[in-house]
Amino acid sequence: MYTFTSQSTLPPELLAKIFVHCFRGDEYVDEHSGNIGPAVELPRLAGSLPWTLGHICSRWRYVALHEPRLWNRIFIDYNFYAHDMDEFEKLVQPLSRMMELVVSRSARVPLTIFIRSAMEDDELYSQRSFQSLIRPYLERIAHLDLFVTSALHVVDFLRQPSGTAQALESATIMVIQNIDSALRSAGVFEGALALRRLTLYGLYPPLAVPRSSALPGDFKVPWSQLTHLTLTVGYISPVAAHDLLAKCHNLRVCHISISDSAVSHTTPRSVHVRNCSLIMVPQLQQLILDPETATAASEFFQAVLCPSLNSLIQPIGVLARLSYSVLSSFILRSHCELLELDINGCDEDVVPLLEVLCHLKKMRICELLPSRAVEHIAARRFNPALQVIDFGVESVDILAKFVDGLEDALFATPEKQPIFKEITVTVVAGFASVEDAFLVQKARCDDFMERWQGEEMKLKVNLD
Repeated sequence: MYTFTSQSTLPPELLAKIFVHCFRGDEYVDEHSGNIGPAVELPRLAGSLPWTLGHICSRWRYVALHEPRLWNRIFIDYNFYAHDMDEFEKLVQPLSRMMELVVSRSARVPLTIFIRSAMEDDELYSQRSFQSLIRPYLERIAHLDLFVTSALHVVDFLRQPSGTAQALESATIMVIQNIDSALRSAGVFEGALALRRLTLYGLYPPLAVPRSSALPGDFKVPWSQLTHLTLTVGYISPVAAHDLLAKCHNLRVCHISISDSAVSHTTPRSVHVRNCSLIMVPQLQQLILDPETATAASEFFQAVLCPSLNSLIQPIGVLARLSYSVLSSFILRSHCELLELDINGCDEDVVPLLEVLCHLKKMRICELLPSRAVEHIAARRFNPALQVIDFGVESVDILAKFVDGLEDALFATPEKQPIFKEITVTVVAGFASVEDAFLVQKARCDDFMERWQGEEMKLKVNLD
């Protein structure tokens, strides 16, 4: 017979673990950063889990108030567009007291703070902004995530002296505009010995900021200890990108924006050195590259070696087309085993690139592939490990050849046992008369997917 234990008999430490487990499921999701985990929300008190737990009974209240892990993650919604000046004045001081109260309940546990601020680009607002909320606790903040409308709102934080943020492990600063000048005087990261992840992200496209960015040369950051870096507040030149990577010996994930027309702050001598040697980034596993032009991308790849690279991605919306031949040379020179490729293609022959991607598992090429390449992909001739593919073709005839090859792999030669998990093929045709022919091929796909009894696989064909 089973017996149920009353919560009143549970030890306080076990009850606290249950609360923390529940709190971990009460996650705040932000449209810019995605899932940032559970957090105490300020200034909204009602409905936030730690506050709710304290209203159940006196015992729960005592346990909740004395469990630091319920209070060390704080989300602050600092939106004063919805308030006039009188309301603004009334809200600032109570919010400061709320912050002080929450932090006091976190004991000495490292803090994680998320701030979303939509404020006027005004001196008064900036002087009384959220920066006054976090300044007293900088030495305890391990993770900081800021989303603001203007760099004026983060200047005070960035100008904190070296050594102020000694516990800081990761920092994300997303600024809509005017971040360049604020970074020139930034010193807060210089003495952040625990810093491993740094994201500086501009919401506007890089064209919206000056090309003569101070980054990376003038920005005081312990580059060599970073493992994750996102630097998309403006374009930097390929040479500046090489200098940056040369400093980042431990980098594992990197996202940068480059342009051949960006102003480089590298000296002529440094340029000469870079042209005579290759930049080794030994631990880089994922590169997210945002080039303005194909020329910038080619110049970048020709000078780097990334032996551990397994993922190469161009962000959605980037229009620059990467050269297949340049990529092939880069992959062979680096001796890397690329598992994921997500790029804009070009009008070169893609088959030589496919030949060097023998370990590839996921591929998206935003380009119309020729018939020969499509047949190779369907037959898994060069890429036996390929699981997810997404590409386009210029005619229904090429789609038909792919369907023929895929059907043959699935049924005529079952010993191959393909392990495609997801296939997306888009036919880009400039006239409507191909619709009937497309529907015939789509029906073929639907038919043999119904007959397929192997591993689960998704097949989607589109007509654009």
